[in-house]
Amino acid sequence: MDGGNRARRALRVPTAAVYLSAAFLLGIAVYSADDYWYSTFMDGGLGEYLRLMRVHYEEMNGRMLVHAAAQLILHCGSWLFALAGTALTLAIPCASLRAARLPAARREACLLIFGAGLLLMPGGMLSRGFLWTSAFCNYVLPTAMVCALLPLLQRLSERGGSLPLAAGTALFSLLCGATTEQSGFVALCLALYFCLASLARDRRALPALLVSAAACLAGLLSIFLSPATQLRLAQETGASSAASLLDAVRRGLAAQAELLIGGRTSAALLAALFLAAGLVLSRSGGSRRPLLLCSVPAAAALAMALCAGAARQALYAAALISLIPAAAALLRSRRSVCALLMLCAAASLCVMLPTNTAGERVFLPFYLYSLSAAALLGAELLASLRPRAASAALALAALAAIVLRLPLFAGCWDNYQVERLNRRYERDYRETGVLYYCMDYDMDYTHTKAFSEGYTYAYWLDSAGFDPDTGRVYLYSGSLPSVYVSGERLTSPALPGESGWLLPLRDTVEALGETVTVLDGSLEVSVSGRRFEISYPSWGRALVSWEGGSLEVELSTGYYQTCLGEAAFTEAFGLGVEERGSSIRLSPGG
Repeated sequence: MDGGNRARRALRVPTAAVYLSAAFLLGIAVYSADDYWYSTFMDGGLGEYLRLMRVHYEEMNGRMLVHAAAQLILHCGSWLFALAGTALTLAIPCASLRAARLPAARREACLLIFGAGLLLMPGGMLSRGFLWTSAFCNYVLPTAMVCALLPLLQRLSERGGSLPLAAGTALFSLLCGATTEQSGFVALCLALYFCLASLARDRRALPALLVSAAACLAGLLSIFLSPATQLRLAQETGASSAASLLDAVRRGLAAQAELLIGGRTSAALLAALFLAAGLVLSRSGGSRRPLLLCSVPAAAALAMALCAGAARQALYAAALISLIPAAAALLRSRRSVCALLMLCAAASLCVMLPTNTAGERVFLPFYLYSLSAAALLGAELLASLRPRAASAALALAALAAIVLRLPLFAGCWDNYQVERLNRRYERDYRETGVLYYCMDYDMDYTHTKAFSEGYTYAYWLDSAGFDPDTGRVYLYSGSLPSVYVSGERLTSPALPGESGWLLPLRDTVEALGETVTVLDGSLEVSVSGRRFEISYPSWGRALVSWEGGSLEVELSTGYYQTCLGEAAFTEAFGLGVEERGSSIRLSPGG
């Protein structure tokens, strides 16, 4: 017994290490996409905040609760993201442990398995979901809330006559339903399960459970009452008929199979979940049949990463469907929490099938529910091993997870240093009148502030207090050359293209004393007394037309302004282009 206690205490160090590593990553994560815009919601006081929230509800989507949480975190800064993010992440396995009522001897192992799996999640899901503040609040926060709802509903089903418990569970159910469409449906399904279970076991708790289910539904309806949510639902599903809905489901299945299994860790987790369930069921029933049956979907999950196209989709559908009988078997063996987590994982994916929103962050709930179930089952299996051997294996798994994530730590740290530099430049601008912006971010982990969703280049300048009449702006990079026109440095550097450099159009034209006019779907520019029209025949391409000729060139994408291929400036505009070290110089009459 003493040896077992010492082995369990020894797990506290690697457990602390994995969660502190996750907290460190959250603390140095740089804002992405709509984070920049959301971070300004509370800057204008309560009245302006309420106005922006109303605009958001009417024009973007109805997820008011999670976006309010995101805006608060973004307003306060990275310290709150690290603190709240770690607490919410830990809440998932802790709530599962509370509901499962595991013996104390298994808790450290469960927490460590979950923490190691968290660091080992697919890189894209981690960097473009878990570490993206608004995505975290849209997917991890609701998952933590649904996991916290599970023990509440469980206790309510056992103590239906407790009024404070019933009222608190109903209120929390309302909040769970009002998170996102995805998690709202999962929370509703969870509440309905307990209603059905109450019908079969003890109907005294049924009224309180029905109230909780109704509260979940009310919260979910608050999202769908938003005009923006209704519009997005129509656009994303395209479901004007049963046939079109079925077609949307087929497309969703294909998109999910490609994105989810593109990260092989997800396939490995799914296989491990099936095998762990099979081993637990075989040990408790004294038969190898459950393990053999669960080995089939486990093999399908692993094979998904090796297949493509229709074969991958078929294997993915088979593995997804297999979660249901596996969960049913766990329910019969009195492991209801593991079973419900598996069903929540399946439901979180099924809800998204008719939509075209198959980004990696959408799979965060699935991964976290599955990981929590696997951690519970894994802790039960490890309890049969020698304590020292189990502790050593878990400690090695934690160390491997941290070591494998060192490149991510390095990339996030470099971005964090660039962001600190840019914040210093914004402060310096108030004294110098020159606003610098370093663009040397690793775009695998963030987006540039100068161009982000809802937060345009002009919005950034305004938020920095930039005065266009007296100030200058320079975007720069250690790897991109600065651009000069007649000796004057332009705002934008050159960007690398398929062949040669992409040069800034507006900056160049205005530095020559000419104008750029925005037309309907095109631009009109004047250079050296000649008129040019610039249209966009396809993604990433621009057509420069003038009297007597035309030229198709490369066009920048995802940037704050239009940058065109070098040929547009030399062959169409007739400018001279000369590279001098780390600069490119343009001159008229080249």
